[in-house]
Amino acid sequence: MKNIFVYFQNQLALFSDNISDYMINFPMWFYYCLASILIILFIIPGQFNLPPLDRDEARFAQASKQMIEDNDYVKIQFQEKLRAKKPIGIYWIQSFSASLFGKNKISSYRIPNIFAAFLTCILTGFFVYTILTKIIGQSYQISVNVGILSSIFLSSLFGFAIEIRQAKTDTFLLLICLIQQWLLWKVYYFANSDWNNSKNFETPWIVYFFWFFVALGILIKGPISPLLAFLTVLSMVILDRISLNKWNLNWLAFLSIIRGLIIILIVNLPWVLLAWNATDGKLILNALNDDLLQKIISGQENHGAPPGTHFIFLFFTFWPLSLLIPLAGRASIDWKHQQIIRFLLSWIIPFWLVMEIVPTKLPHYILPVFPALIALIMIGFSSPPSGLKLFSILRNFYKSIVVIVSFLFIFVSFFIILKFSTNLYLLIWVPILGIMVLFSVFMGLSFSVKSSRNKLSPLYFMTIFAGLFNIFLIGSVIPNLDKIHISPKIYSEILKIEPYPEVIVSAGYSEPSLIFFLGKDTFLVNSQEAGIILIENPEALAIVEKRSFKEFNKTISNLNKKIEEISVISGYNLAKGENVSIGLYKLEKIK
Repeated sequence: MKNIFVYFQNQLALFSDNISDYMINFPMWFYYCLASILIILFIIPGQFNLPPLDRDEARFAQASKQMIEDNDYVKIQFQEKLRAKKPIGIYWIQSFSASLFGKNKISSYRIPNIFAAFLTCILTGFFVYTILTKIIGQSYQISVNVGILSSIFLSSLFGFAIEIRQAKTDTFLLLICLIQQWLLWKVYYFANSDWNNSKNFETPWIVYFFWFFVALGILIKGPISPLLAFLTVLSMVILDRISLNKWNLNWLAFLSIIRGLIIILIVNLPWVLLAWNATDGKLILNALNDDLLQKIISGQENHGAPPGTHFIFLFFTFWPLSLLIPLAGRASIDWKHQQIIRFLLSWIIPFWLVMEIVPTKLPHYILPVFPALIALIMIGFSSPPSGLKLFSILRNFYKSIVVIVSFLFIFVSFFIILKFSTNLYLLIWVPILGIMVLFSVFMGLSFSVKSSRNKLSPLYFMTIFAGLFNIFLIGSVIPNLDKIHISPKIYSEILKIEPYPEVIVSAGYSEPSLIFFLGKDTFLVNSQEAGIILIENPEALAIVEKRSFKEFNKTISNLNKKIEEISVISGYNLAKGENVSIGLYKLEKIK
């Protein structure tokens, strides 16, 4: 079996080398177009046909939708409750998009993610290009090629692909953090090199823009962007002290912290004051106490996990590029002699450690370090191989884990189709997904053993196959997992009822996606209340989960009424991890 894998891997390497030799004379505009097409291709599928996902995405989208309906762009509400989870920024962006493209379509709330994701990919590539040309001293041809590859890499990462298809904060936060950190690097670089030549023009504006994006990050997701900036600066000071044998603090003066705080206040304070007055301080205080503080002191909403969890997540969220992370280790060896390596490590390590310490953990929490990790990997291309035996052992061990994870993707795809779909024809996607996974891994492995690293076509193939895997899984398989998409089926059945129910109540099933489909006036009640409301409103409709039906029916019978079953929907409530059977009921009309 091993010989077959080796033979297959070598043949793919030979094929990719031939492609490299053929494409080497292509004009540069061809590569720009290719990268743009691939990024768009990897970003778009699933954005328009994937139903709203419970629970965070549906809550964000519904809160933004209510802003439009209520014409209130200060308070954040889910139905009649204050949603004190995140600042106003993302809700403004989503409500603006939904106003243009339709407030009843979940895709309208995802469209900002498309633009943010595309821009993030392009800027990541340009960031890598500037590092290689201006700092590392690579040739223009190699730098452009690697920069383009970096853009495509980010668009194909599994964790990135999942996150950009949800109408939440994290895609925009990633874009803001990338720009913020890039500007911070420029301040550091100018202050330690050619500050005198640039202080009168370029650099002051860089400082102001840096603080502006920190402020925007606060408006999107609270403390994450300033935390990332602070930890990066602190770590740079420490690493500079170790590498230079002296304190390098002069550059901190150019950050203009007082002016920065003023910019933060100008951007954020108006909404804070308006929200405070509109809610008697409840929105702001609840956000600090019930959301932020609870995440710090305990695992909020059953998302607690021990330290090291994010490292395990990385094998999945950073796939398939996790195969090349040893290159980041190779580059890091030279951290004492390279300012840019110290900066990238300062960007990654302290923020990562804090996320590991915080009890609440979700895979997307480490998303802000992805561009830095990609840049470090790309620097590793030109770094000399390490002669350390331990490093070689760790590299091989790491690659073995990535290969195992890759096979897990195939088995998990098979499992979720069997468990969450009644459409067994979806199983035809399993061998297709398997081929994409295996080809991606083999191309990555073939590059890792190649003698010539100037031929990057194996990596292009690796990321293309990974991107196709994401397209097929997220764009074709997951939207057709009918067992987990319960709310769309309920909504579809209700649309068949004539006339449309005047009042809708739900007992036992209260997922946010249901509210997104049916509207904020949908009553989420217990089984007894559902029965009473149905009697008081003859044209009302009751949505009742099976476990609530007995009490619901008893309430109706006690009042000498009968119910008519309209439809029954069965499925799997992914948020609660349980099978459900949900009936639609109306009062039986007296003939």
